[in-house]
Amino acid sequence: MKYRKTLALLMITVLLLCILSVSSVTALEPKISKSVASLEKKNLSPTSYTLTKAVGTRLFDGTEIIQSPEVISNALKNMKSGIYLNYGDEESEDQAGPHGEPYWDWTLRQFADYLEANSSRTIQYSLMRTNGDYILISEGVLGYSPSIDLITGDQYDKYYFSCPVYPDYCGLTRLLGSYRLIIDPELNQLIIQEFYSSSSSPSPDLEYTIMIEHFNSRIASNGGFPNHFYGRTDWDPPIVILTLWPYPLPE
Repeated sequence: MKYRKTLALLMITVLLLCILSVSSVTALEPKISKSVASLEKKNLSPTSYTLTKAVGTRLFDGTEIIQSPEVISNALKNMKSGIYLNYGDEESEDQAGPHGEPYWDWTLRQFADYLEANSSRTIQYSLMRTNGDYILISEGVLGYSPSIDLITGDQYDKYYFSCPVYPDYCGLTRLLGSYRLIIDPELNQLIIQEFYSSSSSPSPDLEYTIMIEHFNSRIASNGGFPNHFYGRTDWDPPIVILTLWPYPLPE
C-alpha cells in the first residue's frame, strides 16, 4: 500500500513537471498575433516583426528612397560618362511605360510608378533655369520614397553658363553650392532646394516650389528622347526646364 502511494505521488510529480515545462516553453515563445501570410505580405518577419526587405538609401536629410547606393552610383557614373540611354536610332515606338504610353510622354505619376515597381530603376535628370541672359544648370539621379510618395535624390553641383553679345566671353562655370530636387507626382510640383557651400545643415538655405507641366519634344538628346517639363517662378532666373530620362529604358 505504501509502495502504491509512493508510486502515485511520483506519477503526479512527473505530470506536474511536464505541465510546468510546457507552460514555460509556451511563455518563452514569441506571441504571434498576426498571420504569417499577412506579415510576409508587408515584408515583416513573423517571429520578430522586423523589416526583412533590403533597405535602399538614406539621404542626407533622413529621407529614404528604395534605390540602393550602388544603383544610384552606377546610374550617376553612366550619366557622367554620357551614357543616358540607347542611341536614338535604336528607339522603338513600343517602349511603353506603366500605363502604356511611350516614356517620352509619361506624366510625373508614371515616372513614380516606374521607380516604385523596381528598386534597380532610377531617373536621370537635367535642370535648367534661365532669364534669357544666363543659364543655371544642374544634373543628377533621382529615386523614389514610397512612404511620402515623392521622387527625390541627393544634392548635386550647379553651373553657370552665359554667352553675352561678345561670344569670346561665353563660358560654363561651376558655382559654389548645390541644388536638390523633390518632385511631387500627384501635385505636379517641382521643389528646388538650394544649399550654400558654407552650410552644413540638412535644411536648405532657399526653397522654390514650382508648378510644372509636360511639353512635347521629340528631339533626341544624348542618344535618347527625353521627357521635358516646363515651369515659371518669381525668383530669378524665372524660366525652369526639367528634363527626365528613365534609366534603364522600359522594355
